[in-house]
Amino acid sequence: MSKTLRIALTIVLPFVVLFPHFATSQSGRTVQIGKGVLSKPHSICVLNGHLFVTDIQLNEILCFSTSGELISRKHTFGETKLLLPSGICSLPTGEIVVADSGNRRILLLDQSMGELRSLVVEEGFFGRPIDVAESGGCILVLDNQKRKVVRLTRFGQLMSSFGDPGIEKGQFVYPTSIAAYGDRIYVCDAGSGQLKEYNQKGGHIESFGSPGRGPESLSWPSDIVFDDLGNQYIVDKYCNDVLVRSRIGNDPVSWGRFGDINSPIDYFHSEDVPSDFSKEPPNIMNRPTGIAIDGECVYVADTENGRVLVESIRTVWQSPRLDGLPFQAQTQDMPAIVVSPKFLDFGNCRFGDTLEILVTSVSYACIEGQCWVEGTQSVSASPHYFRGTVITLLVKVEAKNGPISGYVSLKIGNETFKVLLKGNISRTPGFYFRQVAPNLMMMSEATSSCLVALSVQNGFSGPVELVVSQPKYSPSWAKPAKGVEELTLTTILIEAEPGELDLPETVCTSLTITPIGRMRPGTYTIDIEAKSRKGPAFSARQQLTIMTVTKGADQSLRTCLLETFTAHWCENCGFHREAQCRMAQEYGPRKVLPVAYYTLDENDLEETGITQPGNFERFKLYGGQGVPLTVFNGEVVNFVSGSENRFAPDRIRGRRYSGSTFEYWRMRAAFDASDKIQKLSMLLSTTAKDGKGNIWFSVGGQGQPEDIDLNIIFLLVEDNIYYYSENGEKEHHFVIRDILAQKRIRTGKENYVDFFDFAVKKMPEGYDVKLDNSRIVAFAQNPKTLAVLGATSVELGPRNYYDFDVFSNSGNRMFTPGSTHSVDFFVSNLSNLNQDFTIIASITGGLDLNLSPKTMSLGPGQYGKISSYFSIPGDWQGVDGQIVLTLSVIGSLGDKKSLPIIFYSGIGKQ
Repeated sequence: MSKTLRIALTIVLPFVVLFPHFATSQSGRTVQIGKGVLSKPHSICVLNGHLFVTDIQLNEILCFSTSGELISRKHTFGETKLLLPSGICSLPTGEIVVADSGNRRILLLDQSMGELRSLVVEEGFFGRPIDVAESGGCILVLDNQKRKVVRLTRFGQLMSSFGDPGIEKGQFVYPTSIAAYGDRIYVCDAGSGQLKEYNQKGGHIESFGSPGRGPESLSWPSDIVFDDLGNQYIVDKYCNDVLVRSRIGNDPVSWGRFGDINSPIDYFHSEDVPSDFSKEPPNIMNRPTGIAIDGECVYVADTENGRVLVESIRTVWQSPRLDGLPFQAQTQDMPAIVVSPKFLDFGNCRFGDTLEILVTSVSYACIEGQCWVEGTQSVSASPHYFRGTVITLLVKVEAKNGPISGYVSLKIGNETFKVLLKGNISRTPGFYFRQVAPNLMMMSEATSSCLVALSVQNGFSGPVELVVSQPKYSPSWAKPAKGVEELTLTTILIEAEPGELDLPETVCTSLTITPIGRMRPGTYTIDIEAKSRKGPAFSARQQLTIMTVTKGADQSLRTCLLETFTAHWCENCGFHREAQCRMAQEYGPRKVLPVAYYTLDENDLEETGITQPGNFERFKLYGGQGVPLTVFNGEVVNFVSGSENRFAPDRIRGRRYSGSTFEYWRMRAAFDASDKIQKLSMLLSTTAKDGKGNIWFSVGGQGQPEDIDLNIIFLLVEDNIYYYSENGEKEHHFVIRDILAQKRIRTGKENYVDFFDFAVKKMPEGYDVKLDNSRIVAFAQNPKTLAVLGATSVELGPRNYYDFDVFSNSGNRMFTPGSTHSVDFFVSNLSNLNQDFTIIASITGGLDLNLSPKTMSLGPGQYGKISSYFSIPGDWQGVDGQIVLTLSVIGSLGDKKSLPIIFYSGIGKQ
């Protein structure tokens, strides 16, 4: 699917779909297209079963079948060779549009790649057209150099344009890709680390992301595409993954991780899954730049690996699965569909009375199903067939007397839901609950409240007592067990004020829900019962559904640091380490950053070097009394040692867990309950070669008090070390090879920036550090509370990029004698490394130029502003009627770029 609006004609959930035979093999491994043919694929579009790929190194457009067969290739248009062909899309009329960036032109091809025409507005109109998209039958062109979006007809006529260079909201720093969905236009602005949304007229609506490697950060967004349901798939070049955002803003999913197919990393397997080290992990990526969706398949331009990855949408949503052979399918405690309430109490009702059932799609994916009534003819339910994201079903009393029983059945996809019915059709006094708030969304650690109301039936009068039960929930680990569907949550307080209602004068009460600590994300149900205190005994029931979320709309998620302390001789540590690997697979490095300290083994230092002296110091810092020990963001999670650790203390009777499974659920429960709100912004840049390296870092506060001391710890972490331990472990991951440095900083208004060199420690023979399989991990820790406020990491294996860009939001202009002019310039660091810049400026005519700053240091994806101004004497006429202001920027990596701004004398000469 090209980057165009597609209307979902078939309504499906992202998780319940059918996949074409070519998407994945029977073993579940990812298919790759173009390996050995492509060199550096950049952008992709799919049209009528054909895959069109631009290659910026071959300077070609290549056409493949979706099964991987090369059909044709094109390297010229007219008499001119293609130069850096980048963006590509298709039109509803069947043409292919290509941004021939190096030649500053837009090309139109037919499906056989026959030449139709070159879209020329006027000579020199485009600066550097880098991407194209279709919107309403028109062509959107993203000009990377001029920082503009241009709308053209398919014949090249200019319709409109929008966009300005700059760092303010809605302006472009360094745009890389454009897409359209519905009546919205989306631009990946890699220079600001954001995805920016606009209306059709170019008005800025909102932006998502910030520079970094966290769950909601974008280090270098290079392309975006939408599926039929409106979910976003953003390629992040420097994070080597695809960030998937649901259209309602649920926590993003990260698919993929770094890997070089020429030197694949062998990932961890469970003991019950046979290892096959001849296979490479399926979803590794190396500087990906493009993405497309067609049907239920996702295509990713894996640029540095020289191939196109093909994967099913379902697998992407279930990612990460690093080895393609998951231990087991893990389900989420937040269900895809919520039906509430689970019972309807009509009280003493009459003919024609109604109550409602609410069906909610938690993911906001459109659902469809049907409902019917069983066990009674006293009520009806409508509509019989339904479709949507939030559906209200009306249950109506159809009889004039008698009891109400039975239930309403709902069939949605492969799931069946039942809502119990209760009541009596009579004129006897009674009451029932109004459905004021059948669903309540609340923060995981914030107090929430809602109104609960009773309605009087047939003249009931008197006091009524309210009884509220503790919330119940269905944890995913209990779902396979028979006879156990719900557990009671005790870490919450519920109060009703008033706790007694005097009907009919008082009919409402306020229900206050206060978590004790943090509630783990999920869906909970609260049963409420109203009982009469005097007169005829009567009662009514109601059910409230609570869905907890982890953050507010103005908050961002952060990366959680998972530290484990184990030893080679520890019998239970193997289970613990396997659980940590499963956590890494389940969430990926954006959400969970695992590090493993091997400790309490003095002989290992000389044998493998896996156990380092500094590991024990970290162990003592957390008051370690024994292994295994787990720490989430500086908070110790006490795992019990010994054989009892292999079984859950609250396990279901007759059902046992393996040690790794129980350890996994303990870790996952700790992660769910941990504080995930971003406290600090952290940027990290590092290089390492031939045993030496350099680290640059930046730390900035986000709502944190100033003048707080923090320790910034830097770790060298290696993946996939083979060593047969005493406890049977043979594959060791996330291993701390060295604690490189610990720096004490104090938070302030400005970001703290520093850099230092390090040396890779020499290890015993056969266990040297493999830098291609390693990463640098940095985290900020409060030395008093030990709370980890921020964490990030950078792989050492990927290729480094060295580039920057200079631009200004001031074009050529005119001057008059006696005037003063100011010009703002901007430097955008396009590299994945930090760079130091020297700024030099010159101006013609001997004028005095003020310039600030003259040096700056920028991290990966950062930009800086340079201000300049000059005054013109009242009798000065310039040189040849113009003034030329030239800014030159010299990067520390040796590159130099200049940008001139020309001032003309006289009106109409600009």
